Amino acid sequence: MKRLSLLAAGLLAAMGLQAQSIPSGSSWFDGFNMYEATRESGGKIQFYSMNEGEETIYELTPVSGKSGQWNIVLVSDSPVDPGDYMDLTAKYLQQDGITALAVYNKNNRLTDLFEKTDKHLEDIVFERWRPTIMGTYSCKAPDGRESSITIGAKTVTVNGVSARYEVPTLNGYPFDVLDVKDGPWKGCWHFVKTAEGFNVYKSELNEYSFYDEVDDRPWVLTWADPDKGRWDYASQVLIKTGGLSKETLRVVRNSILAKHGYVFNSPDLKQLFESQLWYEPVDDNASIKLSFIEQMNVALIQAEEAGNDADRWVTEEKPGIKRD
Repeated sequence: MKRLSLLAAGLLAAMGLQAQSIPSGSSWFDGFNMYEATRESGGKIQFYSMNEGEETIYELTPVSGKSGQWNIVLVSDSPVDPGDYMDLTAKYLQQDGITALAVYNKNNRLTDLFEKTDKHLEDIVFERWRPTIMGTYSCKAPDGRESSITIGAKTVTVNGVSARYEVPTLNGYPFDVLDVKDGPWKGCWHFVKTAEGFNVYKSELNEYSFYDEVDDRPWVLTWADPDKGRWDYASQVLIKTGGLSKETLRVVRNSILAKHGYVFNSPDLKQLFESQLWYEPVDDNASIKLSFIEQMNVALIQAEEAGNDADRWVTEEKPGIKRD
């Protein structure tokens, strides 16, 4: 069974559920902004967000004869290319206790996802962000010293010594910084994703309430949890795919399938996952059932992979090598 067929079956199951209305006053989160829905005349719906003084407004117009589908356009002033917001269709999806609006382009690729939520902005941001950093890593310091590090929900443990950390925020959004209060890693640390883990830089708060790296030499964190993969969180929370290279996106997408024991034909993927202790291949790929979160993440990654790295803002670094 082909990988795309597996995904398509799950998406059709989600879309086959009866569409519901979008009530005025309901809140929707797209991974960065929180939007409030307002119903207007003619069945139109407006999604409104205010973030750092900048308004973002989408207008949804019902598609004739198709319940639970809207044409969606960006109507507010924005620095983005308007061409990115043409010929978009929003579809109401409901599965696994999640209600969402999935936004598709004219090529029927999933480009964005609005999740209906009753949570506060900071709570849902942390709910999605925290799993991306939690786990066990081997660490190599700039001077060559090696250690074991486990990042939990509230603590960092270095070679068996645990210390509490806090995550600095700006307007409810976390910096990619851990402020460790004690122990061997006392201080502020900036985390930059790599395909294997993170490059981590000693940092300090500047006069503008942002964090500056005080040393260009990274501490290299390499994923070292034998029971789950580096990208296991892509099966737990809806993710934003920006910042990663196409090569890494391919690994993330297939890691979601590998978590369920998908048997790969591509030699490089076969070798990669069969070398992981947590990977257990199944007898039949057709038996695999992806959760709604996994289906959406696979589709979002596929859309991101369709673009060129040269046209995207890639922040991912190579292990031990700082980006220019």
